Amino acid sequence: MRNFALVELGGLLFINLAPEPLPLEDQFPPGFIALLKSSAEAYDTEVIMTTWHAKFNWKLIYENLRDFNHIKYLHAKSLVKIANFPFGAADVDVAEAPLQDCSPAALRREMRTFSYGGPEGKIDPVKREPWMNMVERWGDTDAYFNWLAYPNLHIACGNGGYSFAIENHVPVSPGKTDVELFFMTARKRKSYAFSPQVLLAHMHYGKKILSEDIGMLEAVQAGLHIDAPVPTQGAYESTNRQIERWYTTLMETDHEI
Repeated sequence: MRNFALVELGGLLFINLAPEPLPLEDQFPPGFIALLKSSAEAYDTEVIMTTWHAKFNWKLIYENLRDFNHIKYLHAKSLVKIANFPFGAADVDVAEAPLQDCSPAALRREMRTFSYGGPEGKIDPVKREPWMNMVERWGDTDAYFNWLAYPNLHIACGNGGYSFAIENHVPVSPGKTDVELFFMTARKRKSYAFSPQVLLAHMHYGKKILSEDIGMLEAVQAGLHIDAPVPTQGAYESTNRQIERWYTTLMETDHEI
């Protein structure tokens, strides 16, 4: 029987079927794990789920999510209207130099920096809906929360702790990705008859936002070919450049993690 690792973080289960499973603490930083666990403990058990079949490589979507400025342009008609997202760029691009330490321990430390979470956009104020009185809010921060778990998991809370979206990106082929999407509210104080409609409304709104991403990513994928020009990256894409450096080191050399 193969070894496997099972870690429970509130309403989330992380399963690793590798012969020698990588400890969760080696993949994600401690602060990320603690905040994710805290929020996941607030998940309700009633969940709505769907899968969208998209025509792009799975790496494109994690690159898009780590472009901090994409919300201003790609989601100008959706997310920008509900929260104020800061516009910024890194002061120093640390990805310019090659990795100095390529030992397994160093590669694991580097990988941990690719996952982070917390409040990204300020909501002033959170728009109150009747169903919100029926759930136990997580925290008291009026913000849009993001958790980006490298390499293919994205969790978001767009209303300051009242509901959550889990977005899992499943590689199917070099040009196809299944986007699995789950929605749930925070834990109910008591059952209420219209909870399925609340979840369905979340799904419709989530589809609106995700369609903005998918449309752009499919257009990028369609334009990729052997003679395609190399894109110009700015300091605001420093994280993506660090991931590219790490990923290239891992895949094109004898280094392991």
